[in-house]
Amino acid sequence: MLHDTPSTTFEDLFSGRTKIGVVRGGQNPEYELSLKTGSEILKRLQNKHSYDAVDVVIDKYGTWHVNGKEINERYLADHIDLAWIAMHGDNGGVQQLLEELRIPYLGSDPATAELTFNRGKLKHRLKDLGLQTPNHIQMEDMYTGDMDTETRDPFIEERALEIFGKLPGPWVIKPVAFSARFHTYLARTFPELVTALRIISMDVDDVLVEEYIQGREFISGVIPEFREKEKYVIAPHELQHKEPLFSHHESRTGNFEMIPASRMSPKIRDLVHELSEALHTDFNIDDTSVFHFIMSPKGLYVISVQDSPELHENAPFFKGLESMGATQDEYIHSRIARLLKRKK
Repeated sequence: MLHDTPSTTFEDLFSGRTKIGVVRGGQNPEYELSLKTGSEILKRLQNKHSYDAVDVVIDKYGTWHVNGKEINERYLADHIDLAWIAMHGDNGGVQQLLEELRIPYLGSDPATAELTFNRGKLKHRLKDLGLQTPNHIQMEDMYTGDMDTETRDPFIEERALEIFGKLPGPWVIKPVAFSARFHTYLARTFPELVTALRIISMDVDDVLVEEYIQGREFISGVIPEFREKEKYVIAPHELQHKEPLFSHHESRTGNFEMIPASRMSPKIRDLVHELSEALHTDFNIDDTSVFHFIMSPKGLYVISVQDSPELHENAPFFKGLESMGATQDEYIHSRIARLLKRKK
């Protein structure tokens, strides 16, 4: 078992300085995005007199590193006092570990993390609440990366026919496990459905196929204990983008527009606002939440629920904050203030 010595100095052991670990990376397709989110946080925590920022990276192989040095995660408490989970697409495993080690953290508990991570469970929960979410089929045992072409092609066509017979197109194809806009495809025809399944099945075992909902898209969110409010609801913004599906590339490059709430009808604005606050509470999201809605002729659909926002410069979440006069520094330091209250 690998057991490194603490990274703090002898002087720090008696200084009373709190060590805040920013946990980023992880074994999922969101690895690079999580690194970027964590980097934004770390950048704003440097050179503070009351605490030390500690970079905690989980690499693609599941190995933990503290400030670049490999450690055994069971001894993480030797290195940090508090943790900010800056991961996307985590199934609650990190939260479970932190609870076992009795390290207070900023982020949802393991059950909520698992719920927002698993799109199938998320959609069932939304339907239990009486909310609209796109109809879907969950396809299991889809991985074909170890098949030869002669086996793979008939297998994929058979699964596509199964979908075609149960769910009308167009279809959105994505992993069941949350991974933002990675491996998300739109298929308008049966051949396109076959192609999308062939591509995604090379990497993914459990696939979600859902109906394609068209309409006006909205982003909102909730921040607890922000600007002297118990629950600060970010004013809804209409999301406008060029591609049929909001893509990872558009998000990272900022190739989209966020239209402020002042240009929406009061009815839509209030509905999105109220639903965001209700979902935040019902899902028991510990800190910041972000919601994606689509208003179609059939009503308002909940598309996604995030319990860990993207924190890069072009992130829709930050753009929404900025339109309300808030800065990235203000947001991040308010979260640190909330986290410091949890120190035992």
